[in-house]
Amino acid sequence: MKIRFNLVALFLFLSCSHHIETNKFETNEFSIIYPEKLVFNDGNEEGAVFILKSTPTSPDDVFIENINLVTQEVNEVEFVEFANQTVSKIEGFAEVEKSEIININTINCLRIVFSMKQNNLDLKFIQHYLIKGNKMYLLTFSSESKFYNDYYEEMNNVLMSFKLK
Repeated sequence: MKIRFNLVALFLFLSCSHHIETNKFETNEFSIIYPEKLVFNDGNEEGAVFILKSTPTSPDDVFIENINLVTQEVNEVEFVEFANQTVSKIEGFAEVEKSEIININTINCLRIVFSMKQNNLDLKFIQHYLIKGNKMYLLTFSSESKFYNDYYEEMNNVLMSFKLK
């Protein structure tokens, strides 16, 4: 009985200790859920629909890890053809580590993970390309390579929470 009580207490403690406060940004086209600790910017000055910015985790963290969304009107195109063309373009300037078509909330999504050097920093990116109608939604997680694993789980959850309406 004592062991069972201790297991229940441990389970309750662990489940409560991992609760993360979140916010939801929603428009008539999409919604996304993100941790409260990320700083939300409407992105107008950077040309993005929105930007979610991290706060530095250490003095060595000189790059502000972020997720941003940009949209673009596109001609009607078959998704697989679009995916192949996009991967080929990125291979021209970066090292593509992985590209795959996944399903996010019933919508096909091209997911590309790639690395490149920019402004003397080694950076790593995850991009999600989604197309609905004649509009492409491009979500990008940008990170300094050496801190990528520190941010991956949290930022990937944000990317995966994106829902088109």
